[in-house]
Amino acid sequence: MNKKEKSTKDMVVNDLIKSITSGEYSIGDKLPTEGKLCEQFNVGRSTLREAISVVRALGYIETRHGSGSYIVATSVETRETVEQWFALRQSQLNDFFEVRCNIEVMNIRYAIMRRSEEDIEQIKAIHNSFENAIMRGDEVKMAMLDERFHTELARMSGNSLLIEINRIIANALKPYRRKSFTVEENAVHALFPHKNIITALENQDVSAGVKAMQEHIDTSLFDIASVANKVNKEE
Repeated sequence: MNKKEKSTKDMVVNDLIKSITSGEYSIGDKLPTEGKLCEQFNVGRSTLREAISVVRALGYIETRHGSGSYIVATSVETRETVEQWFALRQSQLNDFFEVRCNIEVMNIRYAIMRRSEEDIEQIKAIHNSFENAIMRGDEVKMAMLDERFHTELARMSGNSLLIEINRIIANALKPYRRKSFTVEENAVHALFPHKNIITALENQDVSAGVKAMQEHIDTSLFDIASVANKVNKEE
């Protein structure tokens, strides 16, 4: 995204937040369709989607798959904090990650067995972009690239059912990824396991790959608990 596109996106973000906080919307209201918002702000769909992602990450809206975006906060005071979000959903996330761990372990096993040199270069490029996003503090890009990293592993597995299950998991994980990467240390904690996974892919070391993936999921569970526990300490 060039400077002009970034400036346009920022203006749309500011205008959206202003319309939400000015009383134009109430909690529970649905935002207009993409087409109407593009027309309202005179921008393309890609710029609008980037802006929507930022407003969502800031806690003002929630996107429901197949339905649209809804207002969940109309002021800074009514926004659910990241800590509150994790605390309210900790048990659900723990259950989800128990299942995810087993799926990701299968992904990495078959990916290591079937990967090509082109696959290695592709996942390295995704990882490098992820690292750059961390350096820039771009949590929207971090979430997108983390999803791409794991989607690529599923594709490399060559198993059509695993690829479909990963698609379902990726959609379900979108809110988690957006929230998680607003916490700086969570992004860093994802960086090193990704490197270890790539090393295992390069060496075609299934045991190392499984270990790296399990440690990756365990670290994610630890991060969820750490953020959620901040609420309990405050109380």
